[in-house]
Formats: sequence, C-alpha cells, structure tokens
Amino acid sequence: MPWRETSPMDQRTQFIADHLRDVWSLTELGALYGISRKTAYKWIDRYLRQGPAGLEERSRRPRRSPNQTPEDIVTAILDARRRHPTWGWRSSSRCRTRATRAGASLPGRRHATS
Repeated sequence: MPWRETSPMDQRTQFIADHLRDVWSLTELGALYGISRKTAYKWIDRYLRQGPAGLEERSRRPRRSPNQTPEDIVTAILDARRRHPTWGWRSSSRCRTRATRAGASLPGRRHATS
C-alpha cells in the first residue's frame, strides 16, 4: 500500500469537515491533527469568515519595516561595494565618516548593513 500524501490545505479542510461533523471535541481534534487548540480556533474562525480561502497559507513577511534602510542609501552602499570590492569594514567606515561630514544623513551602523 503506497504512502498517502496530503497537502496542508487538504489537512485543514479535513480538520474543518471533522469539526463540522461534531464527532470529536476540539482537544481531541487538535491531538488527532497535531495542532494546539489556539491554532484550531484560528482555523475555524478563518473558515467561518472567509470560507475555504481562509485556510490557505499566508505570508509571514511583515507588512512594513519601520527601521528599514532607505532605498537610496542601500543603492549608494551597494554601488560603493561594487566599485571597491577589496574594501573591508575599516575603509567603508572612513567613507561613511567622509559622507557624514559632507552633510549626508546616514542611518546608524546597525541599520547600514541590514
């Protein structure tokens, strides 16, 4: 007998079907599907609000990043690194110091490379 392979979407749909049949409690369903009660409630809520589309995978990427380095600064840093591939952190620091003295507004060091 071959292995049965199911996608996460199939498993969530089956979970909702089992929940709607009202045969097992949420705790039992959670144990059966290997999920917590919190996740079970989340999937049920999404299904009730959005239907089957609510069970699809969602992006984990943040919607916005307030500490993100501005694009023009990222471009300038990458251009400098392409022009001077042998420069290490010390040379980059000197370049940064000169740019700051010239009036450029640069983010803190920890934001410059992220």
